[in-house]
Amino acid sequence: TLNPTQSASNPFCSFIHRDAVGTIETTNTGFVIQAAGNIASDKVDGLDVELNYDTSLDDFGLAGWGSLSTNWIANLASLNTLSVVGFSCVGHWGTQCGEPEPRFKSNLRLTWTDEGNDFAISVKWRHLSGVEFELNQSGFQNTPTLQIPEFDYFDLSGTWDGSQGIELRGGVRNLFGKNPPLTDNNTAPASS
Repeated sequence: TLNPTQSASNPFCSFIHRDAVGTIETTNTGFVIQAAGNIASDKVDGLDVELNYDTSLDDFGLAGWGSLSTNWIANLASLNTLSVVGFSCVGHWGTQCGEPEPRFKSNLRLTWTDEGNDFAISVKWRHLSGVEFELNQSGFQNTPTLQIPEFDYFDLSGTWDGSQGIELRGGVRNLFGKNPPLTDNNTAPASS
C-alpha cells in the first residue's frame, strides 16, 4: 500500500536493488538496503482542560486561616492512531500500542497556605481510566490479567519557609503505597 502503482521512482523502492533477472535473491547482485527511517505517523485528537481557583478563607468567615487553591488538569483522548499499527490505541495497550493509553486521565490538587505564606500543604489525586489489551477489539479472548481497571493515586506535599533564603520542601508520592496493576509479562513492553 506504500507504492500501489509500483513506481520505481517511489522513495521506498530506492532501497531495493534488483539483479538483471529482476530478483533480489537469486544472484549476488540483488540486495535490499536496510536503512533506518522514520516513515511512520501518529494522529492524535482529544481535549485538554485546566481549571484553577484561588480563594482566601476570610471569604468564608475564617479570618486568619490562610487560603485555598485548586488546580484540575484533565485529558480526554479520542484518537491516537499510529500508521504502523492501523488502529487507535486510546483505551488500549499491548505489543503494538505499547504502554497503556487511558481514554481519560486527570490530576486534582488542593493546596492550603497559611496567612503569612510561610507554610503550605497540598494533596493531589491522580486518576487514570481503565485500559484493555489491544487485541480485544478484534475478538481476542483474554484472561482478566490483560485488562487494567481504572486506577487512582494520592500524593501529599508541603513547603515551609523557615527563614530568609531557606525553604524546606517535602512530599510523599503514592501516599497509600498502592501498587500498579500487574499484567502477563509476555504481552507488552509496559508489563514489566
